[in-house]
Amino acid sequence: MAGLCEGGNEPACSLKAIWVLKEKKDREKRRSELMGVIEGLLLDVVRSVAEDRPPALTLRDHSDWNNVMFQHCLQPRPGGESSTLQVNFGASRSRAKFSLLVHLLGVVHRLLLTGASCTRRQLYYQNVALVRSQRVLDAAMRDVCCLLAAPAWDLGVGATSKGLVAGPLLLCMEHGDVIDCSTPGGQSGEMINTKMKEVLRLIHNEN
Repeated sequence: MAGLCEGGNEPACSLKAIWVLKEKKDREKRRSELMGVIEGLLLDVVRSVAEDRPPALTLRDHSDWNNVMFQHCLQPRPGGESSTLQVNFGASRSRAKFSLLVHLLGVVHRLLLTGASCTRRQLYYQNVALVRSQRVLDAAMRDVCCLLAAPAWDLGVGATSKGLVAGPLLLCMEHGDVIDCSTPGGQSGEMINTKMKEVLRLIHNEN
């Protein structure tokens, strides 16, 4: 495989291996933290039901511009400084939204646990009756991202794939994944997701 260690530069290769290992450990730690947050939220829901109280989820109010601040770019204010809304299963107008949020938390937990990923469109088709429309799904995913203080990519959820790459090429991604664009078994190529983090490196695979 060409391009991994130019000129037989072993120290550079060792540094790259250390960096990749550190990135992998950081991702695993972050994944464990996110799963812990989801488990805590769902445990609160179960506890409320067990105590005969309507379960609820507290969300950041997206419509309030006081919930964001500008420091080189727009950023959400810390949770304790933000106005919030409560999605309560006991309120008939909130019941569908609450059910969808709990469903998505369960799906995201499974994605994190297995290391899998999916697109927003795939999430929609998994349960059309519950989701109702792509717009509702996208809004609910924004709420889930706020609940977990994480971008959708970190949760294993991306936008619909756009474009196709095929051939002896490896894409080394910023988050540590390596995408093999070769086409064994007669496949038509590798779908490229528009929300992928930027490619760090292209490697021509001579094998």
